[in-house]
Amino acid sequence: MGIKELVAIKKTQRPADYPIIGRLALAHLSDANTPQDDAELRWALDHILGFTEVRAVVAERPQAFAALAASIHEPVGPAIAALAAGQELEIDAEDTVDVWLDARTAPLRAADRRYWRPIIDELRHLRQAGQLMLEGQAV
Repeated sequence: MGIKELVAIKKTQRPADYPIIGRLALAHLSDANTPQDDAELRWALDHILGFTEVRAVVAERPQAFAALAASIHEPVGPAIAALAAGQELEIDAEDTVDVWLDARTAPLRAADRRYWRPIIDELRHLRQAGQLMLEGQAV
């Protein structure tokens, strides 16, 4: 399984998974086999969900992200442009970006719930009906 596939399955209801997704995106960009084009940079940004990771990825490739910043939506685009130019952001600007990044996880958590709810309900029903093997039983 590649990093992109691993990132896809880590989009769950568990908040602890989201920093891992960001680190995987950074690892993907650091892989020597990953093309360093706009599509890969955008993919990484789409999967980085914390300001610390945004700062790290921009610091590694300031010229590439400076060129990309104008096409990235607020509040992330201006923050990336400033970081790429070597500027420190005001704490309020960092907070705004961080809140925006955090908000992107809500739809992912909701999608995970919608996916698993019917499966878990079916498993509960099967357990109550005695149609599942008992835990610890040899398969």
